[in-house]
Amino acid sequence: MNITFQVRGLSKGLSPSPFVYRILGKYGLTTILLRYLSGASFPSSKCWKKTVKTAIYEHEHFELKNRLIIDMSLGQFAAVHSEYVPCYLWQFSRLYRDQTKYCYTVINLVSKLFSHTYVIACTKCEINTDSIAVHNVMFCTYSSNIRHYMWCNLHKSLGSAAYDSLCHMCPRDQLIELITAFPSLNLTDKERVHSFKTAIRFLYYICR
Repeated sequence: MNITFQVRGLSKGLSPSPFVYRILGKYGLTTILLRYLSGASFPSSKCWKKTVKTAIYEHEHFELKNRLIIDMSLGQFAAVHSEYVPCYLWQFSRLYRDQTKYCYTVINLVSKLFSHTYVIACTKCEINTDSIAVHNVMFCTYSSNIRHYMWCNLHKSLGSAAYDSLCHMCPRDQLIELITAFPSLNLTDKERVHSFKTAIRFLYYICR
């Protein structure tokens, strides 16, 4: 929308369209615009764009926080996509550059995990499933050998107690733990980093 055009229209005795007023009101920009008009001046394009961008971000961020609190079905989504910082996989790939290719593949797995639920046939084992991400990692017979080595290595890196806690979770929750660096398990920083490297490396070979 061209707010500058609307402001020039006001100086000629014209009124901004209701559509513009609705947009300004939605993002809390009406009072800001009126303040500019009362001073008979309008900011530069760069300043105005920054103001609009900030207002939209604050509005949408507030809406997202409320939705994450109210909608219980988004609990697992919130576990992966933090509302304040980027996805942990992105951060991990920046801290450990040698893990970048593994992280990128696992991020693609995350997108499948939170896609719409529908029945699809696995291209590797041809079994029908309503969660292709969980199936690929936890059940696909094509990847059984890799999965076996993944669990053996995780048992060594996590330790018996943490590994036992992981095994008592349902398959979907186990996958959430694997892609978020085991937030529910009591681990030292060294154990968490080593275990997460192990997890994403094997997930890379399972999903590629």
